[in-house]
Amino acid sequence: MPQSIDLQVLARYLDRIATDEDRVAVHTWTQADPARQALLGQLETAWRADAERLGASPDADAVWARLSRQLGLSDVDAHLPSARRVLQLVPARASASRALTVAKWAAAIVGITVAGIGVWQVARVSGSEATATAQRTREYVTPRGQRASFRLADGTDVMLNAESRLRVPLTYGAPGAPRTVELQGQGYFTVAHDERRPFIVQTAYGATRDIGTRFDIRAYPNDSIEHVVVTEGEVAVSAVKAPSGREVFLRAGQMAAIAPSGDVSVVPDAQIGHEIAWTQGVLVLRDATLAEAAQRLGRWYDLEIQIVDVALKDRRVSGSYADEPISDVLTVLTASVGARYEWQGRKVTIFLVDR
Repeated sequence: MPQSIDLQVLARYLDRIATDEDRVAVHTWTQADPARQALLGQLETAWRADAERLGASPDADAVWARLSRQLGLSDVDAHLPSARRVLQLVPARASASRALTVAKWAAAIVGITVAGIGVWQVARVSGSEATATAQRTREYVTPRGQRASFRLADGTDVMLNAESRLRVPLTYGAPGAPRTVELQGQGYFTVAHDERRPFIVQTAYGATRDIGTRFDIRAYPNDSIEHVVVTEGEVAVSAVKAPSGREVFLRAGQMAAIAPSGDVSVVPDAQIGHEIAWTQGVLVLRDATLAEAAQRLGRWYDLEIQIVDVALKDRRVSGSYADEPISDVLTVLTASVGARYEWQGRKVTIFLVDR
């Protein structure tokens, strides 16, 4: 019996536009395991609620609890508020065995967030703005210390790094609908190319247009510069403040920097492997300021890291981290810049040694 199912087949089934072949595939898959039948029923309920109410969130805590029990994930970030939970969580610094355990279930559920489950991640805003936002977009969120992978309705694969958000129009995947998404944080995109409908990622400083490619974008709110890295194919990058129509073209192996001023420049001697190492569960810091390192380590290990002495913030550090204990990482980094740290709960404070 099949152990997995094509996600687009399942999406068509839930959207009630399945072919006879799709229905046979879903029936065969669910009949192989009673747990899948139960899971499908829960997904159908959430999907229908989303389609009918367009943003009226279901009882996310109760639904999450049921799905977690079905998937054996009840121990994964149970402390997180429902607005920050996502299905198919992959620990950013997971061991290979843990990643494989979660990936086993990902074969069944990754990509389902394109519709019914996606309503759980709709941004919580107030008043009429909340209604308008919920009616036009879904938002996928990864908490600190986690990554998430999923597939959009057109077959585009997305991996989000820790503490990232991707907004996707509710109409995404519909015939003739534009394919423009909004990113806050870091995402790696493997795009299903369509010349008639370009795939565009909008960020605070710019936009990246797919020309048939795989690419990475790092655009966190506290980043002074946004970075776009191309690993395959080509993209066109433009800045929000640049004159309309002005684009910089990047090929595989190139990286661009987008400044708040509107400048877009190709970064010479870019270390592409370092930039996308996070997709393999490795965080690379290359000649970063301690302030930047604190931000990235905080997201990676789910910590609040504060630097008390201003003199420390611009000191440079480098390192590569996979599953190293954060205590070891902090000990080495602080020693390299003449600092020490104190740890209380989820908060780390860094001082000068002689303080």
